[in-house]
Amino acid sequence: MALADIAPQLQALPLSERRKALAMLLALESEERRAHAQRMAGKIDDNTPANWVDLDDLDKRLGLAEDSE
Repeated sequence: MALADIAPQLQALPLSERRKALAMLLALESEERRAHAQRMAGKIDDNTPANWVDLDDLDKRLGLAEDSE
């Protein structure tokens, strides 16, 4: 489902219902950010060298590696 599919329905809602819909969307966003932060914290706290990324490899993944031509 796309926003374009439900936009007319949202526009037709009374202001109080639109505010509830907005609050729900903000709560979902907050939950998603919290979950992402937890995943990142787990990666940062990982002390297993096998799970680490070499800095040169990271540069390649990010497209920052200088060509050695």
